[in-house]
Amino acid sequence: MAIKLSLPSVAPIPDPHVETRTVYVEEWVESLAYANPPALLDETLESIERLNKQPIKPSARIGLLDLHVRPYAYALEFRRTQEAARTGAALARQRAVSRRARLSAVALALGYKQALSDLTARKSMFGGARELRTALQRSVLFSSLALLHCYDEYRPTLPRAWLETIALYKFAARAHLHEQTVACKVPDALFSQSTADCFKRLCLTSLVDPYHLAYGELWTVYRAFAPYTPHAQISAVVEVKRLAGRFVIDPSVDRKPAPLAQVDRPPASHCRLLDANPVLDLLRERHRDGGVDELPSHVLAAMIRALGLPPKRHTPRESSDGRVRVAAGLSTVHHFLGSGTRPRNGDDGDIEIGDVAGLSGEHGASYRHEGWEVVNEGPGGVGILKRTHSENPIGVGELVGMQFPLRGDGDEDWSLGVVRWLSIGAEDDYQAGVQLLGDTATPLMAYSESFAETITRIPRPTLALPELNADPASTLITPRGMFARGNRLRITTDKASWLVEALVLSESTSAFDRFSYRIIEDG
Repeated sequence: MAIKLSLPSVAPIPDPHVETRTVYVEEWVESLAYANPPALLDETLESIERLNKQPIKPSARIGLLDLHVRPYAYALEFRRTQEAARTGAALARQRAVSRRARLSAVALALGYKQALSDLTARKSMFGGARELRTALQRSVLFSSLALLHCYDEYRPTLPRAWLETIALYKFAARAHLHEQTVACKVPDALFSQSTADCFKRLCLTSLVDPYHLAYGELWTVYRAFAPYTPHAQISAVVEVKRLAGRFVIDPSVDRKPAPLAQVDRPPASHCRLLDANPVLDLLRERHRDGGVDELPSHVLAAMIRALGLPPKRHTPRESSDGRVRVAAGLSTVHHFLGSGTRPRNGDDGDIEIGDVAGLSGEHGASYRHEGWEVVNEGPGGVGILKRTHSENPIGVGELVGMQFPLRGDGDEDWSLGVVRWLSIGAEDDYQAGVQLLGDTATPLMAYSESFAETITRIPRPTLALPELNADPASTLITPRGMFARGNRLRITTDKASWLVEALVLSESTSAFDRFSYRIIEDG
C-alpha cells in the first residue's frame, strides 16, 4: 500500500560539516544544556534538521535520530510538569518551550518517515524487519506528539498530520508490525510502546477535546490513558447496536476520529472503528472508587464523558457583534469589582498580571483588561475574538470579568464568566467561548479557620455569587485549593466579618473552586 508522506528535502551529496559518527553525536548529546530546556530544544532542533538533509542509510539515520530522542524526552517531561502561568511574561516563556517542543517533534517525525521511505523503497527487506518496525513506531509516535503539541498550544493541527498518522498505522497493521514493542534507551515507556498503542493513545486523548482542557491538562490526560490504551480495540467496520464508546477512523479525511453516533451515513469499508468501551468501563470503575492517585476528578470526569456519548449543544448561538472588555483571573476581577477603577493606561491595556497568588495589589500589581470582539451569543454564554496577539494569560477554566460598554455597562458593571474553550489561529488570533455565571458578584476576602498555621490565615480574594446570604443557591468562588467539605472560612470586608462552612463543590478548575456554603456566624 503506497503512502503519501511529508518528507524532508535530502541533499544529493553529504555535508562534511554534519557529524554522523555515532560516538561523537552521543558525546555531543551528553554535553547539552539540560538545565536550560529552551536552549536544549534549540540545539536539538538545529541538529535534527541538519541530519534530515543528509543522504545516509536508513539504519544509520534511525540510530542517529534515536540519540536525539533523549533531549527531546527531557524537555517533554519538563513541559508536562509545568503549571499554568499566572502572568503574561510567564505564559510567553511557557509558549516558547511548547513551540520549540512542537518543532522538534515535527523534525523527528520527518526524519523517521524519511528512513521509513528509504526502507520500503528497497527491493529486498531481508534483515530489515527490525528497522522497519522501529521506523514505523517512531513515525507514528512523533507524528502523534506533534499533533498533541498543536493541541497543547490551542492551535490548529498541522495539515495532513491526521491523514499521514492514520495511513502509517494502517500500513503497520497490514504488515503485522503494529502490536510489537521496540527498543529505546530512553527510560520513559512512551518511547518503546507498540505502534498500535501510540496510535490508540493519540486517538483517545484527542477525543477529550483538547481545546476544552485547561493549559497543561492535555498531558495529564495523555499520561492517564497509558495503562488503558491496550484495552481499546480497532477493527473493520461492522454493524453495531451500541453507538456509545465507538468512533469512526476515516483515512480519507484529515481529522481525529468522529463519534459513531454523530456520523450521518454508515462508515465506508475503508474506515475503521475504534471501540473505547473497555477503556470507558475501567475509567468508570476508577471513578466509583474515588480515584487513588493524582488524577484530578474533573479530568477523569471529562475523559468519561468524551468516551461515552459526547454531549451536544442544546443552546444555539446567534451571530453578534460589538466590543467587550475582558479581565482575566480571580484577583483581577476582584479588584475591578471592588474599586471599579479604569486601567492605568486607558482602555484595553495589556495585562501585566492576570492573577496573583497573594493579596490584591501585592508588589505593586497592575490590574488591566483587554478589548475583544463579540462574535456570537447564546442563552448561557458568548463567543469572543481578539485579532491580535494577546498578552492576557487567559486559558480554559480561567475566571473572567466581562464589561459590555456598548450596552451601557459602567465602570462598576462586570459580568462573571468562565472560559470553556480556547483556540489560537495561525495569525495569533484568539477565539474563546465563555460561559456566563452571573451579572454581578460581591468582592470579599477569605481565609481558612480550620488550621492553626499563620500562613493559612492570609486573606485571599473571594467572590460571592451574587452576594453573601443564606440562599442555598448562593456560591463562593475562591482560589484553587481552598475548598474542603466542612472547612470553615472567615469571610471579611472592611466593615463586617462572617464565619461560613463549605458544603458542596460545584466546580473546580485549574484556577478556582466554586462551592455552596452555610453561614455559621453572621457579622
